[in-house]
Amino acid sequence: MDMNAHFAAILMVCFAFPSGLACAQNPKVTCDQKTAMEAEKEALASSVKNWDGLYQSFRRFSQCDDGSVGEGYSDTVEHLLAEDWQHFDRLVSLTSTDRQFQRFVLKHIDELWSPEHARAVSRNASQHCPPKGKRLCDLIIKRIAE
Repeated sequence: MDMNAHFAAILMVCFAFPSGLACAQNPKVTCDQKTAMEAEKEALASSVKNWDGLYQSFRRFSQCDDGSVGEGYSDTVEHLLAEDWQHFDRLVSLTSTDRQFQRFVLKHIDELWSPEHARAVSRNASQHCPPKGKRLCDLIIKRIAE
């Protein structure tokens, strides 16, 4: 396969994923079985304790963000937004410099969340949003409403 055909094949794989995140960091990185197993362990809220930890996991494993790994990330985002709002400003900082991470976080506001957590996050985003986080809070409220 020549270089142009190889590059075209990579692009087709990248755009085959609904989120486009499979190639967000590096189009040559794939999610092999070993990487997927590592990602699955790390994606869980019990492993990721804060926004910096989630960001590091995102940078390492976004190419594996599907299936059980994606469910783990949804659980982690839910936990951090619902139970650790006092550190929301750190999320604002990370997402202001990395829009792919912002899309990743918003993607994981999904139907897997408990209704109680969705209401709590929506309330926090409406009533306790830091001034620099207004845009992100609005995006979170919109995503929850979807």
